[in-house]
Amino acid sequence: MRRLAIAILLGALTSPAFAAGAQYFVVSDTVGNCSSPPKTPGLKIVGDKGGYTSADAAKRALKDITKKCKGVVE
Repeated sequence: MRRLAIAILLGALTSPAFAAGAQYFVVSDTVGNCSSPPKTPGLKIVGDKGGYTSADAAKRALKDITKKCKGVVE
């Protein structure tokens, strides 16, 4: 029983590490509205070209980049 509890605890602690591969971008659409999607389907990247490691980091950058955008789509 103790081994099961340890295995569950370790699994819970390491599972966010597997999701870390997602990249988020701050992009501008054809109208000039900006958003922070996990993928860039042909949209112009206005933030860090390498992307952000989390959605929170991309949203913080989106708030800083609003000068380049007509509007923000969340």
